[in-house]
Amino acid sequence: MLSPTGQFLTPASCPPALLVDFIGSQLSTAEQRRLLYRSQRRVETQLHQLCVETLNLESLSKEDDVTPDRMALCCERLLRAALWLEPLLSGCRLHVSHYCSVLQDGLICLPWDWHE
Repeated sequence: MLSPTGQFLTPASCPPALLVDFIGSQLSTAEQRRLLYRSQRRVETQLHQLCVETLNLESLSKEDDVTPDRMALCCERLLRAALWLEPLLSGCRLHVSHYCSVLQDGLICLPWDWHE
């Protein structure tokens, strides 16, 4: 299998000849995915930092399964709404996930696809 990050994921029991054929046929696709993923991570990192600074957040984190492109979309929405969100979220810990909740320790979970 070829992951969205361009990594080859294969079981240890895969026959070597089959593995070599698969890698050879998917090499250019893997490189494209790897470059796209790196680009998305760069954008995510920039928007993440901008959100923390603009909204005055204590922290901004995400679930492991929230992809960089989804995190970037969420950050863009947060920044577009920064004028009215900053007073509400200043000093808060925000966690981007797939659901909405507030944990006992005060961590605010926000779905990546939240709507204004």
